[in-house]
Amino acid sequence: MRTAAAAFAAVLVAAPAAALPAAAGDTATTPRATVRLLDGGADGASRLAGVEIALEPQWKTYWRVPGDTGVPPEFDWSASSNVKSVRVGWPAPSRLRDAEGGDVIGYETAVVFPVEVIPGDAAAPVDLKLTLHFAVCHDICLPAEASVETRLDPGSPGADRAAISAALATVPSEASGGAVTVAGVTLDTAAGEPALVIDLAGPAVSAATDILVEGPATAYFGPPAPEAAASGGQRFRLPVSVTGDAAALVGREVTLTILAGETRLVRKAPIR
Repeated sequence: MRTAAAAFAAVLVAAPAAALPAAAGDTATTPRATVRLLDGGADGASRLAGVEIALEPQWKTYWRVPGDTGVPPEFDWSASSNVKSVRVGWPAPSRLRDAEGGDVIGYETAVVFPVEVIPGDAAAPVDLKLTLHFAVCHDICLPAEASVETRLDPGSPGADRAAISAALATVPSEASGGAVTVAGVTLDTAAGEPALVIDLAGPAVSAATDILVEGPATAYFGPPAPEAAASGGQRFRLPVSVTGDAAALVGREVTLTILAGETRLVRKAPIR
């Protein structure tokens, strides 16, 4: 399994200017990307915000599980005031390739991360301040840091509500429904190289369905390859790169982000 940590650390040494934060404001410019903090207005007891990363053509940034290379973004809200909690939503990503042909998961062109903010005092403004650590990649990866801030007033209509709502619509949901059913998740070690075998059923499932798997930190689950339909559904085989004994994965719970066309779901299941 390839990891990006050592290579990314080397880039930090080689390109320190890329890691310098921009001056605070609702927009910050970094090499190859612009970061903007969006105002989505009030939503009941909460406030809506968004973190927009706009990338130069052919550059990409990463999802929370970046693939077998890459670095996920880190959101630091600790400098904010009148904030009880902050929850970041992750829009459905795309499966991409790095310069060496490796499997990476992330976003090209632009992404808006919708943010739900619960204020400490609902009648008072929220001063939302973010330090974002992330990476932008093309043939090389550059580390970046952006400092942005904005005030979310309780009576604000939310100038960026439409962009945030559009992003929210693409965040995979745990809502119940029959579009996709997880019929089984099993570990197969019979062929020597371990693989995760996932059986899905439901009207949204096809051979083109993508499955992003989050599990123990010791394992990385590669892209799914469709196999013959199982019990009227669709079977997928995902290669597993694991540190230690693969059999130790049995019984562990994994989170499946299932992308089947316009259907985007999150399901949890134990490995059998």
